[in-house]
Amino acid sequence: MNRLSHSSATQQSERRGLLFGLGAYGLWGVIPIYFKALAAVPALDIVAHRVLWSVPFIALLLTWAAGWREVRQALADRRTLSLLMVTALMIAVNWLLYVYAVVSGHILAGSLGYYLSPLVNVLLGRLVLKERLTVLQWAAVAIAAAGICALAIGAAGQLWISLSLGVSFGLYGLLRKVAPVDAVAGLAIETLLLFPFAAAWLVIAFISGAPSFGSTPSQSALLVLAGVITTIPLLLFTGAARRLRYSTLGMLQFIAPTLQFLIAVLLYGEAFTTAHAIAFGAIWIALVLYGLALARQAQAAVTIPDLGTAGVLGHCSYVKRIALAAALLLLASCETAGYAPQGSQPYPSAPPGQAYPAPPPAECPISASQDWAAWINAMPGPNARPTLIVTGKVVTPTGGYQVSIDPDLRIAESYPAQAFVELRVTPPVGGAATQALVTHQLRWEWPANQPIGSVTVRCGEKHLARISPVQTAS
Repeated sequence: MNRLSHSSATQQSERRGLLFGLGAYGLWGVIPIYFKALAAVPALDIVAHRVLWSVPFIALLLTWAAGWREVRQALADRRTLSLLMVTALMIAVNWLLYVYAVVSGHILAGSLGYYLSPLVNVLLGRLVLKERLTVLQWAAVAIAAAGICALAIGAAGQLWISLSLGVSFGLYGLLRKVAPVDAVAGLAIETLLLFPFAAAWLVIAFISGAPSFGSTPSQSALLVLAGVITTIPLLLFTGAARRLRYSTLGMLQFIAPTLQFLIAVLLYGEAFTTAHAIAFGAIWIALVLYGLALARQAQAAVTIPDLGTAGVLGHCSYVKRIALAAALLLLASCETAGYAPQGSQPYPSAPPGQAYPAPPPAECPISASQDWAAWINAMPGPNARPTLIVTGKVVTPTGGYQVSIDPDLRIAESYPAQAFVELRVTPPVGGAATQALVTHQLRWEWPANQPIGSVTVRCGEKHLARISPVQTAS
């Protein structure tokens, strides 16, 4: 009877832990919507507010969980405190990179970075902690590397975001693994270490006249909520970690980047190119292998204490077939991507009796960009309507290029809205001219039917400028 009641209690605890884990990773997955609502606020200000308003909520969490003793013990240990200083810097860089990725329209690159994170952990465990990798884990790392290579060829402009996020979070996890401190207590110390810098940044910006605490009441309220939005998923994650097996928690972590991926493509309409399809396909195959490796390790820990060399070799042929098939698929996809246009639409056929138009360049040829400005013209008058005006200069490496602004303005649904301006570049007819460094002056106007908080100017995968805030001339 006691054994049955104990089993029932364990199952109930695991079910509760599963709900906590789904809640934590679900909230982390939809957090881009919150950051998009703050698109008009500089990324550094958002991170500073995240640190500032997290302090009181983490203090309440420590009081509720009786964790202040662990905080004092960690602060008294010089080695632990030194490690937490480094992890505080790493998590601040990670937060800043991710917020920048979201507000600049690169949620897709951010989600790829967090997909890479567990694979970076595996590689760091091998290189730094000298942990032995299974054949499945080596196959996962190799296939993920192939996907990154494909992205480097087809969409290099966003690759630095993904790699920086994955590596910085992987290094953060590695250092936190060797730091002898509880998760909540460690985060509390990291936040306290960052607090003086965050507060100083916001105060200095406020004194200089910048709207560092928000330019509207709704913006200010959203910035204050940064503490709640940081703390609640952490609280749910802590509850899940105490009730679930590590392997189960490891698989739940892919919920967050999957939701971010769907939000980027379906909600905000970010471009999903052939290079992205190859890279994400490779990462997903690698994660399936990673999940299989986790499942086998968990099974071995429970039922098979030692597989031995024969046991490992028995699975090699199966794994090699998976890895070889995935590698061939990637090579075929890369070969196809090398000749396909980067957009999602097929290249148009030529009208009867006319020559085929010149194919678009594989990469944006603009070599420099300067003097970008954006403002809303709201001059009074009987028939006057607010107009968004964007001007700027770009430089092409040779003559013959025609550069123009796409008349279709993309608007990200937030308040105030975030506008995305795309440049169109037509290559020279008959090849590039010999003249070098030609400057093009650009200007376009659109009806401003809603408040515009920021304007991002892009050319293909290349980010040229971000103007924030957008002033109103009246």
